[in-house]
Amino acid sequence: MVGVFIPFLAKIIKAGELISSPKIKRILGDDEVKRLRKSKFIEEKKVQDILDIVDQSDNWETLTEVLKQDLDFTFVPEVLLKQYDPTVDTQLRNIIGVLFEESIETKPLSEALKSYDLLTDQDVQDISTECYNREEKAALVVLIDRVVKPHPNSWFKEFLDCMIGIGMAEIARKIDPDIKGSDGYSADVDIDDHWRKLIMELCHGQIVKNVIPSGLLTNLGSVFSLDEKRSIRSLERMDSPQSAMEKLLEMLDKKDYEGKWQIFKQALIEDDYEWVNDFIEGDFVSYEDAPAWELLINLFERTLSETIRPQEILPYLREKSIISEKDSQEVDNMSRMYGENEAVFRLLTYLPKRKPKDWYPEFMQILYETGSAHVVKEIDPEKFEKLQARDCVISDKMDIDKTAEPTEGDLTNMEYDIKENYMSVTEQPQISRDNLSAPQTVDRVRHQPITNFNLDQDDEITKEKLLAKKKDDEKYNKLSEEDSESQPESGHIAMEVCPEKVSNIVGSPYDAVGNDDQDSDTDNEIVKEELRLRGYQMELAKPALDRKNCIIVAPTGSGKTYVALKIIQDHMEKTTGRFPKVVFLVEQSALAKQQADKCKKYLSKYRVKLITGEIQRDAKIPKSLSSWLNKRDILVVTAQLVVNALKNDEIKVEDFTLMVFDECHHANASHAYAQIMHGYLKLKLDENVDRQKLPVVVGLTASVGVGRANSEEMAQKYIQKMMANLDAEELSTVNECLPELTEHVIVAEQETISTGERKKNYFGETLVSMMDNIESFMIDSSYASFLSNNGSILKGPADKGSDPYTQWISKLWRETAKINHQDARRYFETCRLYLDVYNKVLIIYEDARVEDAMLYLEQYLKRINEGLKPDATDDKMLKIYQKGNRVLTACVGNVNHINPKLEALKDIIFKLYKEKPDSRVIIFIKTRELVQAIENWMKDTDGLSCLNPVKFVGTQASGEKGGMTKMEQDGILKKFRTGEHKIILATSVAEEGLDIQTCNLVIRYDHVTNEIAMVQARGRGRAEGSRMVVVASEKKGTAEKEEINLMRETKMNEAIQKVQQKLCRNKRKKKRDLEKLSRKRGTTRNSEFVLRCGKCSSYICISSDIKKIQDAHHAVINDDVRNYITTEKSEAKRIDAYTTCGVGKVKCKNCGKELGNVTIHQGAEFPVLKIDNFLVADSAGKTNVFKRWKSVPFCPDPMLDQDLESRLQGQPYVQD
Repeated sequence: MVGVFIPFLAKIIKAGELISSPKIKRILGDDEVKRLRKSKFIEEKKVQDILDIVDQSDNWETLTEVLKQDLDFTFVPEVLLKQYDPTVDTQLRNIIGVLFEESIETKPLSEALKSYDLLTDQDVQDISTECYNREEKAALVVLIDRVVKPHPNSWFKEFLDCMIGIGMAEIARKIDPDIKGSDGYSADVDIDDHWRKLIMELCHGQIVKNVIPSGLLTNLGSVFSLDEKRSIRSLERMDSPQSAMEKLLEMLDKKDYEGKWQIFKQALIEDDYEWVNDFIEGDFVSYEDAPAWELLINLFERTLSETIRPQEILPYLREKSIISEKDSQEVDNMSRMYGENEAVFRLLTYLPKRKPKDWYPEFMQILYETGSAHVVKEIDPEKFEKLQARDCVISDKMDIDKTAEPTEGDLTNMEYDIKENYMSVTEQPQISRDNLSAPQTVDRVRHQPITNFNLDQDDEITKEKLLAKKKDDEKYNKLSEEDSESQPESGHIAMEVCPEKVSNIVGSPYDAVGNDDQDSDTDNEIVKEELRLRGYQMELAKPALDRKNCIIVAPTGSGKTYVALKIIQDHMEKTTGRFPKVVFLVEQSALAKQQADKCKKYLSKYRVKLITGEIQRDAKIPKSLSSWLNKRDILVVTAQLVVNALKNDEIKVEDFTLMVFDECHHANASHAYAQIMHGYLKLKLDENVDRQKLPVVVGLTASVGVGRANSEEMAQKYIQKMMANLDAEELSTVNECLPELTEHVIVAEQETISTGERKKNYFGETLVSMMDNIESFMIDSSYASFLSNNGSILKGPADKGSDPYTQWISKLWRETAKINHQDARRYFETCRLYLDVYNKVLIIYEDARVEDAMLYLEQYLKRINEGLKPDATDDKMLKIYQKGNRVLTACVGNVNHINPKLEALKDIIFKLYKEKPDSRVIIFIKTRELVQAIENWMKDTDGLSCLNPVKFVGTQASGEKGGMTKMEQDGILKKFRTGEHKIILATSVAEEGLDIQTCNLVIRYDHVTNEIAMVQARGRGRAEGSRMVVVASEKKGTAEKEEINLMRETKMNEAIQKVQQKLCRNKRKKKRDLEKLSRKRGTTRNSEFVLRCGKCSSYICISSDIKKIQDAHHAVINDDVRNYITTEKSEAKRIDAYTTCGVGKVKCKNCGKELGNVTIHQGAEFPVLKIDNFLVADSAGKTNVFKRWKSVPFCPDPMLDQDLESRLQGQPYVQD
């Protein structure tokens, strides 16, 4: 007899997944596999056919094994073959049949069942795990099984009672039409009337006051028509949320719709208004403090708006569910459009609405722990004292813990220390950087916030006790400092290890020093698994397993990461003569977390550490790379951090025994990968260096590229150059196991859709005319004679709003920066700024709506003119803008300016979701500004907004410039996998490496670059039947560029084969390339340079006045700079325990141009400069401009203690 859950398997797995398993293929046979691949039947029919064959051959055990080992199911396989008695069997089939047709979210249902004692905490956790692995329907199978198991007799009625109790009576009635609620009344119209009386009479005022209706409408299904929803949203926007909520309830009350009030209650829950639902169900007492809290926040609204920065606290508010994801996005959008003050006002209105019974203490705690303790003190002194007292109690607890008895693990480490000390005395001690023994220092105790601490437990702690405790701490810290000064400067002891096998050193001596790994909390959530490779993956790994430097080239989705893990595993087990140390280098933070998690999952016996720039910035006391090198076996690191550590002599290339470069095609020019390999090659070519100590180098890529090669010979040379860059002996591809690779790798079908132009182009023509006026204004100016060739550079390309025009603006910036005349430089800089903004607006207009382009224009002009002291040139630019703005504004909302590209994009998405409602889409867009514009359009478009589109951009830019945090990126990817977000709008940051198995459509929105990006973007489509569509306008020639990329891809594959053939004949002909790469490039960086204002050329400071704080902030330490700058107070951003940025703005005293910000470091204020706001002049007066500090021709020294002491004694730059 087949298990009750078996027939529903077809709804939770795809035929392609099953066919990809060799075990299932053997059961089906080749003919059946081919038939299924060609079949036009829907997925469920294909899966059912496979299950029928499995049933006929009685191979259910094999199927469950495949589900668990190959398809990421955890608990479903355990329940598939279970048998139940006939009554339970019938009840189960009814439940599953109904619930699988509904859009049930297992998380709220499992929490409700837990509150009814039908599930345990472990059950809820297991259900969540299955949901994460295989989405909702798989989790639903686990949920139903766990409900049956402990309650075989009464479970059915209790299960339906629970559904009725949480507002799902309509679904309960579908399962059992005769069901009655736990109170005995029929779960029919009577219960809905019951909720109607509570909602419209008793709780009406609370609902109207607290619930924002626009969020509910998405979850109210077909109760309201599109026109009715639109009218409610319009009323909310034009009048108020309260008026719109009144209207919604009034319309709902008049509706003749069965079960409407239960649907309304469920909509509240799904929009994170669980407390309102609780309130309706009778929980009034829990919210008695809410009015007083709201009043308190209203009284201090101005203080909060002037102090806090919403982008910094939004992640913490979301983490504690004080606000919803949608609330967060609204606040973020408000910040971008109207500034941070308005965003704070909006945030304050949201705070009481989601968790009214405990939002206030949690909000105060978040402010306290994110650098706004003074605000908490002003708003609620009593709460401030409790928070201070909490810190002291925690400190006491930490001191007590330090005196505890050693654990078994501590004793093991002590034994290891004794063993190592015994080994070390066999050789003379010497200073060494080899990572073979623990530093002989003790970490000082740090105060750490505890999020679950109860503030109401420490009322008896007095201020006197706090002061006494503070004095004790100061005395303790002084003694600790004296103790640490008495330790040797270096605790490293060299040690020769006998040439016997040394590996798997899990019980390392470093662990005895103390474990403060920031990843330890999340490691427990990762399910450990055994690493198993397919045949073609072992073929790819072979050169590296033979200890050869190599580049591994394989398609996206082929499992290159697993190949790397196998190489690392083999390296850790077989390295002899020294302790193996592996660095897994990644290009960006989004990939780093993914790769680190896989290392922890499959290489669980080794110690793995994830290190990114953001993690280092967020750490209260960031640790150096060398300290983690001492404590961990495998480091997963963003490449720039390794570059910085090498430059600062913090680590050496020889410290590692294996270096793995993910997406290694970047190892070119001045990329961080190339810089790391430059140091490696320099050592390799040094005859005095023992090459045996150099690490093995492995590169991973899906497309090595061919550059701009237009012939097969040039393509081969490009690939050979990439191999030389990574010192690769071999280029590893799949040859022998090609059929197996073809079976397992899904290659998305690719097509191009061409679009026309707008019916009218008044907006674009007006912008071009404004730009022509500015160009003529520059050419006709007397200042043109200061430029070479009588100002020929001043005439820009005819095609405005294009890449060539953007490049011309950059060139204009560099050329005009060289002028020695101050007024001329300011004149051209003002004109250039306006040309730059109009060019960016044109780019947005080309791909988005008119209103999005206008919004960007208004925000940009407001930013560049804030605090500016206008001159005649500024006045001229303003007149040109005002004249053109009348036409630009008139184009907003004009039907003739509808963008046909947006219409094509909408049609593609609608067609997909009509055929496959559970699809996932990634849309690649050129810039962050465009991503924001397309997101705004989608959220305003019916049919797209319900798909919950979300942007996904890089972490390099700040939030106010459209960037994201790593936490935000991780949250978006998780919700994309589960279907909460069905569309991701991404810049190129998502093109490489991200493993999103559910994505079945990739769209490149009228922007293509090279063949590498094409291959990478196409590889994001991992689901069966994936497609990649290029939306291409005729104007940009996108379709033609993509054709060239396809030809280059073919050329690359042919060139790889030719290069491999040549390598077989001659493997040693590389020395010339290596010597070429080893030549040191760059300029001498010891000269003195002058920094001048980039707008008016006024002197600001000299290069020796600048010192680096934490290797990140370039601060002026010479107080003479006060004569050339002005400062004004602004909203601060806390970076870590020692540093707060942006407490003030730094501006040029002469022209008002913003030059940087005032930063507080260890209590001292410093002007911190942004280099792209400056002209940098050498001793001969020759000037240049730079976008990044790392490009300047001088190297600022690190901040010294005496610099800090001197600044502490000086006057502050920002007055309170």
